[in-house]
Amino acid sequence: MSVFKFFEESKSEKVGPPSGDIRSIALMLQPNKNQRFEISYNIRFFAMGQMVVDVRTSTIWLLKVIDSFENGTLVDVEVEDQQTFNSNPIMNEMQDFAKAFNYPTKMLVIKLMSLGKIERVLNQEEIFSRWEEIKEEALKPLEKADEDKEILKKGDIQFSDTLPALQDTLLYSIFFGAFYGTKTVGDNNIIDTGRYNSQLFQTKSIPYELKEKVTDIKSGSINITQSASLINDLQVQEEFGKLYDEMYKQICGPDFNYQYKLLVDYNIDSTSGLINECNASLREKANDMLYYQADYTIKRI
Repeated sequence: MSVFKFFEESKSEKVGPPSGDIRSIALMLQPNKNQRFEISYNIRFFAMGQMVVDVRTSTIWLLKVIDSFENGTLVDVEVEDQQTFNSNPIMNEMQDFAKAFNYPTKMLVIKLMSLGKIERVLNQEEIFSRWEEIKEEALKPLEKADEDKEILKKGDIQFSDTLPALQDTLLYSIFFGAFYGTKTVGDNNIIDTGRYNSQLFQTKSIPYELKEKVTDIKSGSINITQSASLINDLQVQEEFGKLYDEMYKQICGPDFNYQYKLLVDYNIDSTSGLINECNASLREKANDMLYYQADYTIKRI
């Protein structure tokens, strides 16, 4: 994967491992080579009280932290291997289609903000070139139908400017989370706001605030819990309630009590700033008959 220098900035002071009775540390992602992470996630969708989608994915990411700067970090990430298992054979064709769409972003060079979120994609031309390649090969049949042509047009937009798609993808938001900076045991603060894409109402996004609690700091590691909750909850309930009546009420019943809950537990190496282990769970629920659930596990190997 290509690596290139795009600006000059002063290096931040490196922070060594804490010792003794640790109450506070400065957590920063440090330069590092070839760190592998095993990532597993399970996506499930329930309608009419029945599970209609159950997709399990196991993947290996290779991460190289190229350099750290005062205002962020330059990283290189590659998907080395990915296996997907679908409990519903009807979805296999869609699964193959999804693999083709994942190919352009299998190698990324990105700049992270100082807190850890993705700020810029630096190998955008390479990503679009891989999209053009896969479009001419595996996706060539989609050029025949007008409806499928629209999918290709959306791909042209997404892979010519990949940053919004990465920022909207929950796995990238978890892996490159906003968890760097000065951390003190007992801190319980709102650290970020933004919008997540709804999985039940896919034309809509969910305004959220992200809270963080530092639960423990030990010599060599820190435990952090982050949770996302709705902003303007009543407004979302009203807007999504109208959509629910239009889309789902007839098959899933009249009851509607929208909930969106995201919980992420991190154990992070306090010297390197790398994730040791992470467990995350998302549940978006309209009622007991209609909900979406996603569970993620990340382990450094």
